[in-house]
Amino acid sequence: MKRNIWLWLGIFLILVNIALIINDYNVSGWDFKTYHAAVKTHASGKNPYSVIDLKEHLGNKRHPFLYPPITLVFFNILHTMVNYCNQIAGPKAYYYFLWCVLLAAVFLIIRKADATFNPLFLIILLVTGFISAYWNFLTGNIGIVELFFFSLVFYYITKKNNYLSAFFLATIGIIKIVPLVFGSLFAFSKQSKAQKVRIFGVLVSVFIASIIISYAMYPKLFFQYYESMIRQLSHYYNPLNEVGEYRSPAIFLYIREITNHFFNRNLTMFFAQYFLFLCIIFVLFTLYTKKRERSFLDIYSFGMLALIIILPRMKPYSFTLALLPIYFLVKDQDWKRKLWTIIIVSGMPLISYWAVKTSHNQGFLRFMEYGQSLSLLVFYVLYFANDCFSSAVSPRLCKKPIENVQDELVETKT
Repeated sequence: MKRNIWLWLGIFLILVNIALIINDYNVSGWDFKTYHAAVKTHASGKNPYSVIDLKEHLGNKRHPFLYPPITLVFFNILHTMVNYCNQIAGPKAYYYFLWCVLLAAVFLIIRKADATFNPLFLIILLVTGFISAYWNFLTGNIGIVELFFFSLVFYYITKKNNYLSAFFLATIGIIKIVPLVFGSLFAFSKQSKAQKVRIFGVLVSVFIASIIISYAMYPKLFFQYYESMIRQLSHYYNPLNEVGEYRSPAIFLYIREITNHFFNRNLTMFFAQYFLFLCIIFVLFTLYTKKRERSFLDIYSFGMLALIIILPRMKPYSFTLALLPIYFLVKDQDWKRKLWTIIIVSGMPLISYWAVKTSHNQGFLRFMEYGQSLSLLVFYVLYFANDCFSSAVSPRLCKKPIENVQDELVETKT
């Protein structure tokens, strides 16, 4: 019974997250509405990257549409499907049905990819991890679409096909450019330098091809998009101008909060602290890769977490990116480590979100508003400490499985 504590806790957290989703159903979906407003604005011959034109279909809301023109193909399909099903259950219900289908697809892809599949642990992470599924529901963002493509990235990493893995990573980059930074981790693959160059070539070529296609399909919108992006990046989407708090809980902004409080908004001190933080994360990642021989899957997973932690801008729904790396790092560990993983990545963000909603103590509140990123940082540090220094680590975690060695020998020869 004691060994199943992590499972019962996970089931409880699943029910809590579902309750949150149901409770906020009527106020959810503002990003979803923006996507549809962009499609309608473009169909009417106006500029979907103009907040004024977009507002005609959004009412009093002011949410800019900041996706490349080529994504209008996807949003047009989504808009058509939603309109078709509108008479059955309403557009929002259909969108969230699609959201559930994509989560199920992620589950099935990882099931096919993973030789030692742990279905219950994966389900718990997908539904409760960093309450990111709830945030994707609440905002109506396409973070679940990103997660779907990342499941394909991990699928082909497990199949030792980094070319297709890079292809699907570049596909994510077409939607949102930030995930392309994870392409740098292919430098740690167990392949020759020539193969690594070709992998980066795939990544860059697909992304450049998407830009060319975007211009060919929407030449006028192409320049309007980049004008809008430059304008937004210089103001609202500039990390230094971000409000932070639980709506943008990046560690970068948390360090800024600390600097503002103790050093009177001293930018030099802020960048010095952030640089020190970057060095610490980089050193931990380097030690992890050098401590002993590891599979590329482990290195890629741990490296993804490191990059997510140091990103200067993270939205609550974007923490879906951390779910699959954590799954692959923890899935084969004992029940105690699964329990602590669920407490940290599912319990801590949920408690912090509840505290933000109910607490009036500003000192306590400011700390809890960054619960998602701080819980990821706690997991990252504790996982590293447990893996590299704990004498209680299971032998299978200290020694590389023979099948991984054989796989990498084959990978190196190909």
